Amino acid sequence: MARKYKKNYMAIYAPSLQPKLSDLYETPTETLDMVLDHLDPVKHYIWEPFRGTGHSTRYMSEQRGFRVTNGDDPDFFQQTVPFREGMTTVLVSNPPFSLKQQILKHLFAKGFYNIALLLPAPVLFTKYFRAYCSVYPVQIIVHTKRCTFLDPSTGKKCGPASFDVVWICIGLSLPRDLIFPGLLPGALPSSA
Repeated sequence: MARKYKKNYMAIYAPSLQPKLSDLYETPTETLDMVLDHLDPVKHYIWEPFRGTGHSTRYMSEQRGFRVTNGDDPDFFQQTVPFREGMTTVLVSNPPFSLKQQILKHLFAKGFYNIALLLPAPVLFTKYFRAYCSVYPVQIIVHTKRCTFLDPSTGKKCGPASFDVVWICIGLSLPRDLIFPGLLPGALPSSA
């Protein structure tokens, strides 16, 4: 089964930039909701270039009412930024983690800054991320539990990830720069 996914999902990028099999996990709906709850289907046009099986695209359009595009080219690095009259385009995606540096550099080169990317938390401490942040103000939505990604071959949840993830948000005008979903503003968590 792994070979099938390698053929179908990994051939959508330039030959020199192929994701790894470990990149092929889908975003659960509750993780997407962490960002979508801050966006408006009337104002925001979602660009989801890393479509995988299409789970996120279907959820955002069919369940949440957003207009969603996967872009004009199967290769993200060849896509032009999509545009829809009267709406703000926002890239909302769980990109291949093995290509995160190239993806951020590519978005930086395009000057595109309306993004919500689900990335491993350690990316916050990298040089390339700091360089991106020196140009664009960043807001972060912290996934307060370990994310339980979906297996693309079954659509079922895998065990919790062995790492923490965060939504890196730029250009979204969130209510705060650091958001912990599920915590009320000003409320302190009870001691464990």
